[in-house]
Amino acid sequence: MATRLANAIILLFVAANLAVIAVFEQRYGGAPIGFWRGFLFYGGPAVLALAGLASFRASKAARFSLVACILAALGALYGAEVYLGSPRSKGVDTTAAYAARAGITFDPRTMVEAVADLRAEGKAAMPAFFPRTLIRRPAAPDGGDLYPLSNHANRLIVHCNEEGPWRLYETDEQGFNNPPGLWDGAPIELALIGDSFAWGVCVPRADSIADRLRHRAPRTATLGMSADGPLAELATLREYLPALRPKTVLWLFYENDLTDLEAERTNPLLMAYLDPAFSQNLYERRPEIEAYLDAYMADRLAQIAAEDARKGGVAAETRSLTGILAFARLRLLLAGIMGRTSFDWPLYRRILEGARDTVAGWGGEIVFVYLPSPNQLLGVPDLTNYRQAIKGKLFGIAGDLGIPVIDTEPGLEAVEDPYRLAHFAGGHFSSEGYAVVAREILAGLEAAGRLSAP
Repeated sequence: MATRLANAIILLFVAANLAVIAVFEQRYGGAPIGFWRGFLFYGGPAVLALAGLASFRASKAARFSLVACILAALGALYGAEVYLGSPRSKGVDTTAAYAARAGITFDPRTMVEAVADLRAEGKAAMPAFFPRTLIRRPAAPDGGDLYPLSNHANRLIVHCNEEGPWRLYETDEQGFNNPPGLWDGAPIELALIGDSFAWGVCVPRADSIADRLRHRAPRTATLGMSADGPLAELATLREYLPALRPKTVLWLFYENDLTDLEAERTNPLLMAYLDPAFSQNLYERRPEIEAYLDAYMADRLAQIAAEDARKGGVAAETRSLTGILAFARLRLLLAGIMGRTSFDWPLYRRILEGARDTVAGWGGEIVFVYLPSPNQLLGVPDLTNYRQAIKGKLFGIAGDLGIPVIDTEPGLEAVEDPYRLAHFAGGHFSSEGYAVVAREILAGLEAAGRLSAP
């Protein structure tokens, strides 16, 4: 019985290593991975699988020893998985460290506490709304098909703390991070579509990309929303930009857009925006959106408060047993080390093509703007080969579609001290980082003659 069990464990071990090879070949086949990554992710599993098969020609004692090693390694891996999922204050500690270096007063309050304090002062504050949270909850409470794509309108939004203080934003008439009055019907010169970088999170509005562009083109609007991916960005463009009809639309790309797309494509409503005729008519439904967000964010505040209380307690953070068994955290860590190049490129092409055609419908032009990751600029981790492969694919798609490209990477990499460009690894651009991005965009627009005379 013991021998059969040992043989079964070894066979499972061999199968698992072969599966690892198959998965990495599917995701990274043909990518410029380099010798050491190739050995780690291909050679290593191959050697282990061969060792497992060879053990069947060895003595019974040798097989039992191999099984003991397999079980010990499995225990170590699960220990690492549990540790990676344990409650930590890494984000808070990193923000505090940044604030200390920059000489900024650190605000230790949670988002819920910051919102509560503002409300106690008589301000109608709300936490930031992320449309992404509705991917698996697309229907309104009354059963309707409402999927909001912006925050509360004309409200004080508590959004982000990466520098020390909580950053507060007063939204415009449609719930975006703009000064009031841009929806008055007058011509718009520039509009930004993108995620948190297009919003300008974690810095004052005056330091955002959009506000810096306003120094040259005052009629500039951003429709950026944190955590938006390509489908949500296409949806936002379709719902709101026809009311502004900008001359130039800046489509800001950030590397997590491609992984965001994997989640977004599971939502039927977001996928419906591939049809140019589809619309929720959100621009005309502001009262409904406000009512929806009031109810939704009341629940969300309670959830955030519960999460804060749990993380602050002694008990470990509750985690899915399925996630632990599947090494969810370790796989995420490996994905960060390995990088990946296999994404749904045909879908991304359709999205970009749809955005181009929609903008062309009112006589405007879309410009693809590439933003490198702050992690890339700070050198952690070094995934240059993968990023360059993805960048080449993106630029190729844009070129095929006749969409001009502005690459902000050279300007950012030319900065002598990259640590001035971002708050920290894993964070957003600092005020200086956003300033360099805006400068590169303006230079590209000026060189192509896409800006009106000052």
